[in-house]
Amino acid sequence: MSVAVDGIFAALQGIEPRSPSAAAFYDDSVRQLNAALAARRDRLDDARRGLPWVIGALLFVGSLVIVGSARDPVAVLRTPVDLPSAGSPSLRSQCSSR
Repeated sequence: MSVAVDGIFAALQGIEPRSPSAAAFYDDSVRQLNAALAARRDRLDDARRGLPWVIGALLFVGSLVIVGSARDPVAVLRTPVDLPSAGSPSLRSQCSSR
């Protein structure tokens, strides 16, 4: 456990409840600390296991689909673009005539 959790346990062990309401509060505090630690252990266990294999497989297949469907970037750069020359009508006039 961490130093902070050890400090909380040490603080709880040093408490002596002197009334029934203090004892109830103490018992509830211990229960809630145990529940928080159990949840922490569960999260740490989940983190140690890593991604489920299904998620990893979906990521792999998705990346293959993305890479496979992408066009060749070098071919895109080599594709000639028809730009209007100085003697041709402007783009604005071509768009307005349609």
